[in-house]
Amino acid sequence: MSEAAPAENKDAEKVEPEHRLIPTTANTAHGGVSGAQVGTVTGNITIHNGVASQPDLRVLRATDDEINEVRHHFEPPGHFRDAGRALIDKRVVVLAGPGTGRTYTARRLLVDLGATAVVDANRDRPLGSFQADELRSGEGYVWDATELGERPFTDREFTQCLGVVRSVGCHLVIVVDRRTQAPSAAADHVVTLLAPNALAVAQETIRKLSPDAVEGPTMVLKSDLAPVLADRDPPEKAVRAAALAVRVCLGELTASEALAQLEEDVEDAVAHWLREWSTLEYSFSFAVALLENQPYDEVVTHALALDKKIREAELPEDKKLRPRRVFDSSKEQLLRDVGATTVVRKHPKHDGLREETVRFERQGWAAVVLRRLWREYPMAQEILCEWMCAPAMLGRFREATRRALCAFITEVPAHDPLRVLDNLAARGGVTYKPLIASTLQHLADDHRLAPLVEQALESWTKNKGSPYRQWTAAWVYGSPFGRRDVHHALARLGRIAESTNYAAQNGVVYAVLSMLEDRHLHTAVLDQVVSWTSGRGRRNGLRPVSLALGLWIAGFPAHRPRWLEDLHLEATHPRQVRALANMVMGDDQFGDVAINRLSALAVESRWKPTSAARLVRLAALICDDLSWWGRRATVRRLARCHPTRRTELHRAFRAARRAQRRD
Repeated sequence: MSEAAPAENKDAEKVEPEHRLIPTTANTAHGGVSGAQVGTVTGNITIHNGVASQPDLRVLRATDDEINEVRHHFEPPGHFRDAGRALIDKRVVVLAGPGTGRTYTARRLLVDLGATAVVDANRDRPLGSFQADELRSGEGYVWDATELGERPFTDREFTQCLGVVRSVGCHLVIVVDRRTQAPSAAADHVVTLLAPNALAVAQETIRKLSPDAVEGPTMVLKSDLAPVLADRDPPEKAVRAAALAVRVCLGELTASEALAQLEEDVEDAVAHWLREWSTLEYSFSFAVALLENQPYDEVVTHALALDKKIREAELPEDKKLRPRRVFDSSKEQLLRDVGATTVVRKHPKHDGLREETVRFERQGWAAVVLRRLWREYPMAQEILCEWMCAPAMLGRFREATRRALCAFITEVPAHDPLRVLDNLAARGGVTYKPLIASTLQHLADDHRLAPLVEQALESWTKNKGSPYRQWTAAWVYGSPFGRRDVHHALARLGRIAESTNYAAQNGVVYAVLSMLEDRHLHTAVLDQVVSWTSGRGRRNGLRPVSLALGLWIAGFPAHRPRWLEDLHLEATHPRQVRALANMVMGDDQFGDVAINRLSALAVESRWKPTSAARLVRLAALICDDLSWWGRRATVRRLARCHPTRRTELHRAFRAARRAQRRD
């Protein structure tokens, strides 16, 4: 991995800070520390379980023109009737077969069923996250999973989604590339389409584009363009041939020019198109390529931000950036110059309102524009990366950025393909961590680059000179991707925890707590945390990390999140939780934090039932018998580590006994 320091992040003030999980006496980063700073803990200790808010499920609603197009100008692909019967009988069908017009076919299937609306579901939403209150009875939904990897959804997710769709009374069409991408639970729902006849598709398109003058374009199509149209060519090529035939009849092109454009490779076409663009056009085209089919107003906002970044980078240090003229470029001119178009649609969320989405006129153009701009302009890569990974972009379009990074890493030749991720890993804040984890997961699963991913994680784990890289590695190991092999992940987290840097230690605490989201991992995780409390880690960060985890697992922090409370680990794994609670109480530093909490609960227990219940629960973890003799023995044991706090311990356990009797 490259050790070059990342460029200064101009959005640093917007980057989400790390969640402080190890109690300290200050609210700022500490650099290298050993153990935990305790005493009076200022501020709230907070933890997040790593689950971001879900993006909206409804992203695009088919327009009336699009509905009429599939109703009146549709050439069915092979096995179309099979797909229709499956959708009627099962309410969910999975369409496979690249280059067959699957999305177009999906809309026709839903229109034939009489769907009240045809809605594109957000492909950034997992299939298992679809909720009944987000779907509407009678509507049809299309979920495109073509860029979501070898296994875009699991048996459990499919079964859950199928139940939701049936309960609501709607229909869903899932689009994948290959039949093998569907899990076994969806096997009976998969239909593999065959490409429709290309010439027939072109003729239907001519009837749509030129309804009053069909004969001329049809003659051009058959005489000049048909020879390069094979029967099973993708519908996109047939549609382009029809559009070129219409332009020939309008006098915009000659037949030979149309033939040359039809045969032109998309890579060559993009290279020719990019020759004389301005900075604004480059910025707008990159934004459209990254955010194709997203709302035009959002794409323009991000494009202008990119344009500003590029112009600022080109300025001498002693110069000030001049603003652009307000009426310098019209929307129509800018769209025409970059070969893009907009579509006005009904708003997906607000009835009675409309929105406008933007895309390139030619299908497949976006991926080539992204790849070419990244490859041909290396001096712009740092700026493009800063723009794509800005908090505002990741908050709304993280998966779009992830897909672009995967394309750059796998399709653009480079000696150090993960350089971009390495630079992001070296930054503080949690903003980039989910992006890095998701990108590594897709590289390993979809692109068969697991050895490269493991090499990067190994490098970040060992990189003691860069705690933020270690923190990033910890985040990845705590993610669903990293914890597939939980024992391997815990071993790596143990190595990272040996660091004496607070950021790395804090990252391990976060990762381990995230693992507890999976109930199947509880035993392995808790056993490992208990083993970390042994004396061998006292001189490095391993023991402080385990004790910080003990605080959270036992339930001492005042702001323990609800999801962690609901696990009831003290009931399902009493041995491990008791061991951790007693280890915490027996530590001269972390024990002070725990005693502070017990003392506060003892006071609150007089009038607050929830505090009384928590006090009893915590006291029972430390003291088996809250009677006078049992309390006395426990206080004597704890007073050896905390001789100045004997009175507070007596009061806390006495209050716990009173609360226990009241119950």
